[in-house]
Amino acid sequence: MFNDATTRYIIESLHDRIETLEREAAEINAWIFDDLPKYFEWHPIETAPKDGTRIIVNDPKRSNKTYKTKVLVVFWHKENKEWVSTMSNANILAPTHWMHLPDPPTEEETK
Repeated sequence: MFNDATTRYIIESLHDRIETLEREAAEINAWIFDDLPKYFEWHPIETAPKDGTRIIVNDPKRSNKTYKTKVLVVFWHKENKEWVSTMSNANILAPTHWMHLPDPPTEEETK
């Protein structure tokens, strides 16, 4: 059916492809088990991005009679050098921890 050269070429090509897939699988595994969990963990507020990125913060000293939650979406205001809530009437006193916002649902997920 195949001559020896063709068979060798097919086998070598398959081995190369398997090696590539194994390397890609290892990279994906590392991202899923090493990097991704860190993305959704609480981090000390000192490590939060101060470039305008919206993040979730925990502010245990927050006092607001309307909103009981101590978790807010905020961003760092460079000129005022303070955390600003995306909710106009929320007071931000002393956030202690932060985490990334999750990605929004895809268009498919919202159907």
